[in-house]
Amino acid sequence: MKESSFARLLKEKLSPIGHWTRIENVAGVGVPDVNWYPGQDIWMELKVTNTHKVKFQASQISWGKLRHKKGGGIWIVIRTEKEIIISDSRAVYGKIQYENSKPWLHVNVAKNLGITFKKPFEWETLIDVLLMKENSDITIGDVL
Repeated sequence: MKESSFARLLKEKLSPIGHWTRIENVAGVGVPDVNWYPGQDIWMELKVTNTHKVKFQASQISWGKLRHKKGGGIWIVIRTEKEIIISDSRAVYGKIQYENSKPWLHVNVAKNLGITFKKPFEWETLIDVLLMKENSDITIGDVL
């Protein structure tokens, strides 16, 4: 699956309850891929991988860390062949590794720091996670 296809799938599922904007890189380097507004601004950096690595641009890490300093966050939303992993950037960016100066994250680290959804995806629960709704049944590291 390509990132653009993943973005279309998310838009289909999330647009009915909020305004969806796909950000193109003309907005500025490092700006996350999506801004979703279901009553609050939610930023998402979308990643698709068929390996154990999730690759980042250094500018994405810099933008995110500046946002963190102001109290904001970004959801890192990763699509693998059979899963969607949602992790908070504040945890993820602290675990980034570098290979030839290129930032990357192991998929298992993202799973340990977030929530993993397996096919068929539980979209209502996934949306609750993005909205940070209180749900005592969901904890970091869960696989749903």
